Amino acid sequence: MTEEKKAKENEQVVAESESVEISRRERILRERLLTVEEDEVHAERRVKRNAERRKSSLTKQINRARRHQEEELDRKAKSKLYNNKFLRPLYYLTMPFRAAGRFVYGKLTGRMKHHQATTPHRSFYLTTHARAVRQINISGYGRFCREVWRMIKDNWWLYLKALLLLSIGFFLVAGIDSQSNYAATRDAMHTAGEGGFKVVTTLMARAAISGMAVTNTAKEYPAYIIILLGWLVLVYIARHVYGTNRPMKLRDALYQAGAPIISVLMIVLLIMIQLLPLALVMLAYTALSGASYISDGIQIENMGAWCIIALVAVLTLYWMITSLMCLVTVTIPGIYPLRAYYETSIQMSGRRVKVLLRLLMMLVPVVAVWIIALIPTVLIDDHFKFANFPLVGIVDSVLVAATYIWMTAYIYMFYRRIIDSPLQPEGTPDFLWPWQRVKRKKAINKKGVKQDGHNESKSVSAGDTKQSK
Repeated sequence: MTEEKKAKENEQVVAESESVEISRRERILRERLLTVEEDEVHAERRVKRNAERRKSSLTKQINRARRHQEEELDRKAKSKLYNNKFLRPLYYLTMPFRAAGRFVYGKLTGRMKHHQATTPHRSFYLTTHARAVRQINISGYGRFCREVWRMIKDNWWLYLKALLLLSIGFFLVAGIDSQSNYAATRDAMHTAGEGGFKVVTTLMARAAISGMAVTNTAKEYPAYIIILLGWLVLVYIARHVYGTNRPMKLRDALYQAGAPIISVLMIVLLIMIQLLPLALVMLAYTALSGASYISDGIQIENMGAWCIIALVAVLTLYWMITSLMCLVTVTIPGIYPLRAYYETSIQMSGRRVKVLLRLLMMLVPVVAVWIIALIPTVLIDDHFKFANFPLVGIVDSVLVAATYIWMTAYIYMFYRRIIDSPLQPEGTPDFLWPWQRVKRKKAINKKGVKQDGHNESKSVSAGDTKQSK
């Protein structure tokens, strides 16, 4: 009876406590109690997770130590220095050098195996065309340009804002000076009494050059900053809008695209180093022509010098393809410059000529748009002769920004097509060194002779059985 009375009393207390309104202080204390319990659960999970991670790490270390011990015992069993009691101290003295050699050898062989597994070239011998040519899963030249334009058109609002922002930046850096230089050239040609087609072509060339060059030395560094940050922002935009319909704001690209700026600067430094041979050849040509060893005009020595310059320029551009495409690879989050260059070189192996032709095709629409836009601009400015309104500077800035957007989108889409392509040509045979090829041919010939003899014996035996029958 007493237990039943206590139970009823507890029920009454609980009912009364539920009927009473909970105070703010009590509610806060109960919330703190719940957080303490949640913290206990999270702490238990964290301890368990750390213990499992520690166990797996110790297990790996034990396996590694056992493997190293087995390798060491195997080396001691095979070593003549260790088995000789008098030369055993020499074995222990040379242990650090042998360990360093094994480390370097392991790194080199690992790189070589990875390189042989991903590239068609195997040695200094000429690689055959069937093994060296690596295809790219990409459409034709004109159709690919339309695909790039379609991507820009599908995200026209985002690219329009980027175009306006870049145009303002380029106009502040180079547009004002380009207008003054263009006006000076225009007035000088009219003063000289020239006109017609020559004036139009000269003014167009002057407008294009002044729009892409910074004549004021004080504005060179801001121009470099705009070009670098513009590349990072446009690549960030292309990466997020390529093949997806996710909404994106230009603000996100401006705030988040500058992370790999140091890596991009490292690749730019590498490009400048690769341009040194061409710069040295041009310097030598300038010095020789200044010392009158090479005469101007159509002379045999001048033609030979320009042939050498053209050859060096082509080879420099051929070698720079990997660095140019690496400017896209290095923007991947979490990748280092040297690793990016190594992976890009693997992708470019056997494809450099195709990549070079595609990059040259990228410039064809650019030249067409510049010609179409500059002809009416030059004619209008030549007719009205604006003194205070920078018409040519504004058009140049917009064209430079549009060209930058087009080239970035084109290069990124082309890069993605290369990534989606197979690494090796179909049917690539296993590599054999020249001395291995001779042995393999002899083995195949011996095997073929034995098989032919075996087949002949079979045919003879079959003929005998038929005759006997």
